[in-house]
Amino acid sequence: MTTKQKGTHTPGPWKVEGKDDKWKLFYGDGLMIAEIHGRRPAIVEDGYNACLIAAAPELLEASILAYTTVAKMMGLIPNSHIGQISFILTNLEKAIAKATEGRE
Repeated sequence: MTTKQKGTHTPGPWKVEGKDDKWKLFYGDGLMIAEIHGRRPAIVEDGYNACLIAAAPELLEASILAYTTVAKMMGLIPNSHIGQISFILTNLEKAIAKATEGRE
């Protein structure tokens, strides 16, 4: 797996606070890193979307760990499961690349 990471994200953990259609993401000692404005009227998905964004650093770390661990074990996986595991690795790699390529 190769990534074209040009910078880094604000490290986790991130915390989410808010309600209705206004959510804020915080890092560390209260540094606000993002403000999310949901739909009006607010819908229940707005809060879940904010929580998903707040979990991004941990999800990225877990994805990288899963990818590297499984990739190292490919020689131990029975041939009958190689296709399935390759599919999983490909999807992990795409997700990791999407999260680490950065913006130009």
